[in-house]
Amino acid sequence: MSGVAPLLAFDQTLRAWVVAHRIGALDGIMWTLSAVGRGGLIWLLLAAILVVWGRLQRSAALSLVLAVLIGSLTADHVLSRSCIEAARSWRRRRSG
Repeated sequence: MSGVAPLLAFDQTLRAWVVAHRIGALDGIMWTLSAVGRGGLIWLLLAAILVVWGRLQRSAALSLVLAVLIGSLTADHVLSRSCIEAARSWRRRRSG
């Protein structure tokens, strides 16, 4: 667990720097970029463009779609639920 502590400290420092240097005019742009990046949407859009331009075979695009789908489902329904349950059980033990 000691190997994680420096990474968490760096993450907190980086987050504090970003928050301190926030520019309100960029909020809309960053929200849009976050929405496009969520769930692999950017890769799906890129694959669709490449298929239309003839630079990517449909079978490769289908493989990409399946990989994004499996990755998103795994992250959203397996990993996050197990992490959420672990956090909730930790809170129950701490408060109880």
